[in-house]
Amino acid sequence: MRKFNRALLLRQEVPIDKERITFNSMHEIDDMWIWFFYYIHNRLNFEHSEIWMWNGEYRVTEYRNDFVEKWYKEFPTKNLDFDFVFSRGGFSQYISVMQACSNAFKVYYGAVFKKRFNPEANGDTTKYDLILADSQKQYDELVNSGYNVHKFLKPACENVFLPLKREKKYDVVFIANARQKKFKGHEWFFNKMKDTGFKILWIGNVDGDLISLTRKLGLDIRYTGWIPRKDISDLACHAKVGVCCSEGDSCPRIIPEMLCMGIPIIIRETEHLHIWNDYLRDDFCCLVNDDCFADMLDWYIKYYESFEPREFYLKNFSLEISSNRLVEDIKKIAG
Repeated sequence: MRKFNRALLLRQEVPIDKERITFNSMHEIDDMWIWFFYYIHNRLNFEHSEIWMWNGEYRVTEYRNDFVEKWYKEFPTKNLDFDFVFSRGGFSQYISVMQACSNAFKVYYGAVFKKRFNPEANGDTTKYDLILADSQKQYDELVNSGYNVHKFLKPACENVFLPLKREKKYDVVFIANARQKKFKGHEWFFNKMKDTGFKILWIGNVDGDLISLTRKLGLDIRYTGWIPRKDISDLACHAKVGVCCSEGDSCPRIIPEMLCMGIPIIIRETEHLHIWNDYLRDDFCCLVNDDCFADMLDWYIKYYESFEPREFYLKNFSLEISSNRLVEDIKKIAG
């Protein structure tokens, strides 16, 4: 097989609240994509790997001697010697880097938002060697566009989403930031919870309109506001069941994260939700239509103790298993 020596992950823009992605050591990292890249780094025996982020003051963090994170105001494009590049996004800032690494093996993953899962749909003409897909629909479209496609079963960040033993104070946990309410289904979920009597834990930043709605509906709900990922398990594991109510999303990370924490999850079935059926092979991860949602949630709350979602996660979607699957496809294509 072709030997890769220097690898690059194009990760994201440095956000305004950069403190939430500022890590000083490997064990602090709460980002699944960095861990996923690290597993690939080890499996393919890269000599050196870097994670790049843009629109931040220059910063270098050496997690390992051969595994480094760098922040740039603008990405450099001269004298790059990476022979493996993983593009996570579909952002215009990445294209010049991809062009500068024209001989590298190029892997791509983009979310469903603005159809970023398909580079062609965003005017990106980079010749990617392999693209990750979150659903059969995405897979088919990408194959029709002429790409090599990998069936990607998204894992969780396993060092922070832990199966903690906690008193079950809440019936259901809803993890979604209010700033994403246009597609995370906040209003739909809260309206569905009216008159159910469920004790609800909402983890994520809030806004006044949604708080007013929950009060108008008379919901028994606790708001945590935004909390770091590393603190989510300690709260979420107080709940019996989790929910995912996204109205348009590409394998929402909350699905593998709930399973990783050992929490069964009810997923709202919508036309624009992209997910592989592999997540739905057992009872503790269930796709439910709007009409049956509250009744099914009630059933899960009653019988949550009979499920073992953590074991299911580890056998099917763990970081090790998902990265191994990707590496096998990379080896087949790289020759």
